[in-house]
Amino acid sequence: MGVNFLFKDIVRMRVIDIRRKNKKTQAEIASVLGYESSKAYYELESGRTSIKIKHLEKLSEYYQVAISYFFEHKYTESD
Repeated sequence: MGVNFLFKDIVRMRVIDIRRKNKKTQAEIASVLGYESSKAYYELESGRTSIKIKHLEKLSEYYQVAISYFFEHKYTESD
């Protein structure tokens, strides 16, 4: 696997992955998190800002997954 992932990157990738698997837009999830626009949420997905635990809690409720879901790195063939 030659790539070392930083912890925040694992969380960020899991947030992106679950949104895409559930066919949700950035604007929809921005609304779930209480953002006025999707730009702030885009900043989270792009790694420009760090996601807060309170947002992970909201996302785990919304997607009905344990909060630990966001901390698990899933290996794929592309890794």
